[in-house]
Amino acid sequence: MMNIFRQASTPIRALLLATLLATALTSPAVAANISCFGDSITRGYGSDTGGYPPKLSDLLNGNSRPAVVANFGLDSESTYEGSRRIESVLASFPANLILIQEGTNDIIIGVSSFTSGYNLQNMITKAKNAGVTPLLATLPAVDRNGGMSLVPNEWNPMIRNLAASNDVVVVDIYAATLPAWDANFPDGVHPNDTGYQIMANTWFATLSGMITSSGDIRGSGGGGGGGGCFIATAAFGSPVQPHVTLLRQFRDIVLLRSDLGKKFVATYYHYSPPAAEFISRHEKLKPLVRMALYPLIGMAWLMLSLSPTAAALIALIGGGSIVLVAMAARRLRPTPT
Repeated sequence: MMNIFRQASTPIRALLLATLLATALTSPAVAANISCFGDSITRGYGSDTGGYPPKLSDLLNGNSRPAVVANFGLDSESTYEGSRRIESVLASFPANLILIQEGTNDIIIGVSSFTSGYNLQNMITKAKNAGVTPLLATLPAVDRNGGMSLVPNEWNPMIRNLAASNDVVVVDIYAATLPAWDANFPDGVHPNDTGYQIMANTWFATLSGMITSSGDIRGSGGGGGGGGCFIATAAFGSPVQPHVTLLRQFRDIVLLRSDLGKKFVATYYHYSPPAAEFISRHEKLKPLVRMALYPLIGMAWLMLSLSPTAAALIALIGGGSIVLVAMAARRLRPTPT
């Protein structure tokens, strides 16, 4: 199929793409949205494949637990910095669940477990206020500043107490990674890809019981769509702003009702979180992004107002327009002498 696509002329390629878009508006599919939030261990430092989030995504989607997993890890972040950053993350991605694993850098720089607990409590509260379900992880062992003792004796008991007092699920990354810690944490802080796979397996063991085969979160009563929609939430500033609501409906009713649309959303969410977070922090950029989104908003409104057949027809017409433009451009191209 790919060889046929590559060998086809530009107009035929455009027509093939339009046909794929038009025929993708069937086959229902939804997905749970998951934010992975934390420091360089979440970001995937030392990994050749992006750390545990992509491995977790493969496990969930490969075992009939449809999910979009976004990586919001940030190198060298303390819990204080994370407690401030989490708001922009919650605003930039429409998550159902946020997986919080943070505190290792606090140990390294000498922050107390009491202060770490205070900052983690802020993260939990902000997530719940945003309508996102937080999950906490215990910290893996760390060979810095007394961490081999501090992690099991101070930080992880504090994390478990926080989880219990907030009725939050805690995932025991410490227990899962400790048996092969020497082999899988070569620098004493960050896992290698084998260690990241163990982390993904541990998260999956919990999440597989929370996410249904239809992408719903058990007990939440909600679908896989989450709160906001795409980069628009960051640009318009609120997940309930009318344009954002329209784009969320477009995502849920059009894009996430097809396998092709679901793959598009998954790819977009994989690459867009840093851009969305950047936009949310820069007020002068937001009007420009809103202007760029208005054509998409208009198209979304039109497709939501029409029947699936008419929406498919619009996709074909749009693809046909691309074909005509490509053919015209080819004809106007100067003939080599």
